[in-house]
Amino acid sequence: MSNSYYIYRIHLKNNHHVEIEKYDDAKKSLGRPSGDFCYQEKQQEIQGLLEVASNHKLSAEETCQLGEALFNSLFDSKLGQDFINFYFQVVQEKEQKLRIELDIDEEEMPEFAALPWEFLCIPKKINQGTIWLGTDPNLVFSRRRALWNSAKTIQLKPGEKLRIALAISAPEDEGPVEYAEVQEYLEELAKEQSEEIELLPIINPATKVEIDKLLERKPHIFHFIGHGRFEDKAGKKVGEIALGRKVGKRIRAKWVNENFFAGLFVRHRPGIVFLQACEGGKQSASEAFKGVAPKIVAQNIPVVVAMQYKVQNATANAFSAEFYGRLAKGEPVDVAAQNGRYRVALEADYLGNDFAAPVIFMRVENGYLFQKEEVKEKIESNDCLLSTFSKRNENKKFDITDSNLLENQENQSIDDNNYIYLAIDLKLESTKIQKNDADKFRVNTWLAIPESSEQFRPIKLPKTFQADRTYSQAEVEENIMKLMEECNEELENILPPEKDWDIAIEWVLPDNLLSLPVDCWEYGIRTYERIGCGNFISVHIRSSQRLHIAYRHCCKSWKDKWKNLQRNIQKINLSNYILACQCQNLDNNYLKNIDCQRNILGINFPFKLEELENISYELMIETGIPIALWSRCKQYNVNHLIDLDTLINPDNDNVLNLQDLPKYVAKKRRESHSSQPHHLGHHLCFLCENPYNYPKKRQYKFGY
Repeated sequence: MSNSYYIYRIHLKNNHHVEIEKYDDAKKSLGRPSGDFCYQEKQQEIQGLLEVASNHKLSAEETCQLGEALFNSLFDSKLGQDFINFYFQVVQEKEQKLRIELDIDEEEMPEFAALPWEFLCIPKKINQGTIWLGTDPNLVFSRRRALWNSAKTIQLKPGEKLRIALAISAPEDEGPVEYAEVQEYLEELAKEQSEEIELLPIINPATKVEIDKLLERKPHIFHFIGHGRFEDKAGKKVGEIALGRKVGKRIRAKWVNENFFAGLFVRHRPGIVFLQACEGGKQSASEAFKGVAPKIVAQNIPVVVAMQYKVQNATANAFSAEFYGRLAKGEPVDVAAQNGRYRVALEADYLGNDFAAPVIFMRVENGYLFQKEEVKEKIESNDCLLSTFSKRNENKKFDITDSNLLENQENQSIDDNNYIYLAIDLKLESTKIQKNDADKFRVNTWLAIPESSEQFRPIKLPKTFQADRTYSQAEVEENIMKLMEECNEELENILPPEKDWDIAIEWVLPDNLLSLPVDCWEYGIRTYERIGCGNFISVHIRSSQRLHIAYRHCCKSWKDKWKNLQRNIQKINLSNYILACQCQNLDNNYLKNIDCQRNILGINFPFKLEELENISYELMIETGIPIALWSRCKQYNVNHLIDLDTLINPDNDNVLNLQDLPKYVAKKRRESHSSQPHHLGHHLCFLCENPYNYPKKRQYKFGY
């Protein structure tokens, strides 16, 4: 499962209307569907189940009924299907995570904000299995208002530790508070990760003065364990927290209301406030900010985690342990909360309301609240470095010559010269390109053997395809296996017998054939295997036009970009690549200006090359851009922009792992099945042009 996130933001606009905002992992809008809020139809059922839930008497069946009733009230039939489709596409097909953000105005609609939406469950009648929105590890459910400004990431300075404050309020005149397990866990965590985490001196009892002193030490996380209630002595609906106060040698309860407790964070605003209190997260059904948690959020605290029901201390402890364990691993705060609910659900078998009790209010867009400055730099390169070293040390198959084969071993490019190119050069003699028709191709083939990063030895392969005749597409496919045998025979004569080799198939095509589905052709009648799904390191295309003598003036920029790609493969920035979603409203002149500013090394075209309007393939030749992706799908209602951009940036990072791009392309092609005719894998064109691996002599190039 990738770390990329799509967003499904739910806005309850009023008593009757729901609006949705959908975004991909690059924050590009995917539409704004809307529907009816159907609470009135489900109100009686929901209220009856909530009454049972408040007394911890929900059976497994009733828990499902409550979750489904809440789902059907928030999503009418149209929106429900939209959500199911989006969930299936993102989580199951793309294997990425989905953030669900619920936006309800507490002031205008307090009775709806007070509902326990963490119970949301996809109805069983949809036949998608049991999916709880608040616990599914592939989802992240949080409450986030659109009017809230996003909190900035807290940058920890070099050597600065993550400071956690634990305040315990267990007055003797109230019920027992079980805090030992959480305290023990935090102490052990701080001990095991002493270089990363500092547990500030624990205060117990948590009086007003002691809390103020603790906040003066500027903790990043403030964890409060104690009692909370949602009704004062006079029966008024108001959130209250029981602090401690010394009466002689005894500790008594000092109940403070939500406004006072939230006001304690004026001195210092931690990144996270965690309320492990009985009803600390509950909201009033009649007044806006009468729950403690929303009041703290109003103090501009980035993240508040609280409980919306009275929960057993063991439940709160289990949630806390999972929550901090995830944070310690560097996971986003909302992901940590989601997995905390999931752990409680597993332990409770989804009985009662404990798993839905933890609520997270969040102002942080991606959940990554804390980040070390030195770690930020490492993130940009470590993934690529690991990929490079593991690939070299685990599966290195051959070394054709001496050490000069790899001139820049530490900085290998997308084509790292560790393999041999088998070039198949096609020229169409007629205008049709459909299979089994009368189209005929001129076919020229050769091997390109790497001798250094900028020098390849071309070896002509004349046996399989004759220069004096033409071939149909079916004949080309049928002879692929024969060509491979000729290739192997030639390599056996060149390379030492104990050496193996990896081969990249490179189709050299004129402009009018660049979208020819050569990756979907088959090896031959014996295998019926697709070229693009075979056991080759890479299967890509290149343009014969770029090799034309008329374009020699562009060769320098092309070589410069390729060298840049090789030297900086571990730190290619997203700004050096143009995504498909950025191309739609740009023209050639503007893209040329961007190239001058950013040195563009790759581009995702939004449509088939022959259907481009504002931009053209000529831009690639003129600027020397060596990499391109696009879809050749002809269906007007099929949009592959998201899939294309995810291929080049699967982890939604600012630094691109271009070295793994051939692997991503191969994986996407393997994922396509006949039952999914519009899958990008059936239509994916991958162009990768090394300026050094083509024959210099004109006799190896024909038809220009």
